[in-house]
Amino acid sequence: MKCKHYYRFSANLSSNRLDEDSWEILRCADEISPFAIEKTIKDYEENCLSRNDYMMDAQTICDLVGHYSNIVSLGVGKGILEWHIKRIDNTITVDMTDYTQNALELLENVFISHDRLFRFDMLKDEYSLLKEYDYVLMYRISTEFSSEQWRNIFRLCYENKIKNIIFWPTEILTLKKALFTVIRNQILIMRGGYFADGYIHGRHLMIFGRAIIVAHCSI
Repeated sequence: MKCKHYYRFSANLSSNRLDEDSWEILRCADEISPFAIEKTIKDYEENCLSRNDYMMDAQTICDLVGHYSNIVSLGVGKGILEWHIKRIDNTITVDMTDYTQNALELLENVFISHDRLFRFDMLKDEYSLLKEYDYVLMYRISTEFSSEQWRNIFRLCYENKIKNIIFWPTEILTLKKALFTVIRNQILIMRGGYFADGYIHGRHLMIFGRAIIVAHCSI
């Protein structure tokens, strides 16, 4: 079970779908938004500190992986969760990836305690690059891919012997939520200006509630 998710972005995007160029525009925009990376260290850290939800999730992850663990986080966006992980336990190595190169360079300038940052496209790049890590973290990116794409991602993890995945879904689609979402989507489409920015999935993607899943890959 899945439904499309719609969002109205204030930025002037060049495409009617969210691709790499669209995310570069959203991440590098000068305006204040949930998606734009702040341009100064002070503004960036103030925004991170204001996000208690990320802080609590980061604490859960730190408790789970323990000191001196080596993590790679995929699709980090603004890197708020990773900032909190480093703030809570600086012995944990957190390498960060995204597929927007300019946004990663901007993040590198304001996230002063970062470890390694590198570009990684979850649909195209080699998952053998991730074998060295104790954990592969997929945090709140479940909406970014279709069910078929997620199956392929997990297959690639399995084939490349990636054992420990921390998969934290953005949200879970229940029957009640699905009915509400379908009605909401029709209203948003009629209003115009909204983008289909991904999918809300049901429990079929190894999701058993809004909690961390640490899974040994299996098909």
